[in-house]
Amino acid sequence: MKKSLLVKEAYGYILLRGENMETNESNKTFILEKYKEVSNNRRHYSSLRFALLPFYFAIQGWIIQAAFDKSHLPLAIYALIGILSTYVFWTIEERILEYYTHLEKVAANIEKQLEIDVKMFVTWPKSTFRSNTRWSIRTTYFVCMTFWVVTLCYSIYQLLT
Repeated sequence: MKKSLLVKEAYGYILLRGENMETNESNKTFILEKYKEVSNNRRHYSSLRFALLPFYFAIQGWIIQAAFDKSHLPLAIYALIGILSTYVFWTIEERILEYYTHLEKVAANIEKQLEIDVKMFVTWPKSTFRSNTRWSIRTTYFVCMTFWVVTLCYSIYQLLT
């Protein structure tokens, strides 16, 4: 019985073939190490998502405090800083989400190939409306972006009148 294993690498695909994959322990060990690496990377990106959020709120808090504390800079400057920082963090979040989703797919594929009995990634619970982290974080960034855009419009209106 011949089997092929396909593992996603950073710069392409590696196709591993064995005469009999069940007896080829070096290939199984290699794929298992890749599975561990994919799991570790997924855990890393999951942690990174939530490590960035408090940092983002600290920056937003500083901008809001500086903007409405009768500073020397016009409010429009702070609004632009708020828009820019929100865009940067939102972009990072979306990119991390892409990596995270990709790693889930790769891990699920490896689980099927290794014929693991208890599949973590294949049977991972799907998010519901109440437990959807992706949309709650996106909503947070959207609300902050909206706040800064409205603040920018208000400051421009104040300058023109």
